[in-house]
Amino acid sequence: MGVQSVVESAFRRFYCRWPLEVDKTALFRYLGTNQFLMTTTRNRTEACPIEELMDMLGGRWKVFILWELIQSPRRSSDLRRSIPPITQKVFTEQIRDLEDSGLVKRTIYPSVPPRVEYEATELGQSLREILKNMCHWSSENMEKVRNFRRTRQLELADTNS
Repeated sequence: MGVQSVVESAFRRFYCRWPLEVDKTALFRYLGTNQFLMTTTRNRTEACPIEELMDMLGGRWKVFILWELIQSPRRSSDLRRSIPPITQKVFTEQIRDLEDSGLVKRTIYPSVPPRVEYEATELGQSLREILKNMCHWSSENMEKVRNFRRTRQLELADTNS
């Protein structure tokens, strides 16, 4: 099996199952955690739309940051405090990713010290209903999911003993 076919089969297993043309120059490096890191960007014109959305919103804190900014514009320090366990480094990475995706806009006001304010763009605001629906789904179904997980763990424990 050549490198090309290994890359393509790995792509099909871990990425969107929709048929699409794989960029033949894409190279993957196995990280050891069932994840593949692309060393070159693949052509995303035909990529799975859900995959692209998850790339934009993936990350532990991006949804929380975006939700806070959808509610109202916030200064950097206020926004970070509203998400308590996040470190400054991770906050900066996540907010910059959201900026790069066009979901968040940063405004720097010329004052001493400089004041930075973030707000959701029109594109970011358009995700309001999706995020609300995710919240409603979670509220309605998480107890069922927890019960299923408990039942499943008990079944697995019985099977292993």
